[in-house]
Amino acid sequence: MIRSMTGFGSASVTDGGVTVSVEIRSLNNRFLDFRFRLPKQLEGLEDQMNSRLRQSCDRGRITVAVSLETSNGSANGTPKLDRERFESYKDLTDQISREYSFDLKLTDLMDMRDLLVSQETVEISDDAVLSVLDNALSQLNEMREKEGGTLATDIQSRVAKMDKILEKVRQMVEKNSKNLNQKYREKIEALLNSASVDESRITMEAAVLAEKADVTEECVRCASHFEQIRNLVEGDEPAGKRLNFLLQEVVREINTIGSKSADLSVINYVVDLKEEAEKIKEQAQNIL
Repeated sequence: MIRSMTGFGSASVTDGGVTVSVEIRSLNNRFLDFRFRLPKQLEGLEDQMNSRLRQSCDRGRITVAVSLETSNGSANGTPKLDRERFESYKDLTDQISREYSFDLKLTDLMDMRDLLVSQETVEISDDAVLSVLDNALSQLNEMREKEGGTLATDIQSRVAKMDKILEKVRQMVEKNSKNLNQKYREKIEALLNSASVDESRITMEAAVLAEKADVTEECVRCASHFEQIRNLVEGDEPAGKRLNFLLQEVVREINTIGSKSADLSVINYVVDLKEEAEKIKEQAQNIL
């Protein structure tokens, strides 16, 4: 079953008097983009975390936040101002302001968190941190699968509705084709003041018009795309990009059907088809 691109997972564990907590958030994105917020002492684990996440994340903006807290309640050690670094940056901003008359803020040069150092270094094993990451990732995937099921149900329902509309279009076009000969005859006779006309010429011209208005190929291709969409939604592989491509093709065929028809009923059906296709396209933006 398809999975949603958005989700949230969290987990925590206490190891040796230190509690490590991990939160993972996933948002829509065309590509795979990781963002880590790690305590300084855990920055060396970023590559291993990245590798674990790539095993189950194919697209999306993934934010991973890790925090450490000791048994006495201090988070990531008690923060302390790094006075030496602060004063060096402050001297630099003052110099720029004085020499160039340019008001430069300290935050334009650096992240204020870089001015904080921990008085206390907590001890936590890499395996413990990665284990919590795996648990949070499992929760994230569980949530994405649940939302994916909801999206799949909605998409299947809309495709079934489009199938019914497409069948009505086929029937209407077929009916119009059968009546075309008589309508064409009536128009010609009216223009010629009921004078006799060449029957073979009417038949030939009506056949040409019927061929131009025939949408059999477009309907067949649409039905094929619908079936592929169903298969993608029911499958386990990432389907978002493929769904977007198929929906573009569906809209292309629907537009062609509309351009070939002058019947108001068919045009109204075309509008209904496009509305459903656009709604599915919106859903597909949130699918892995």
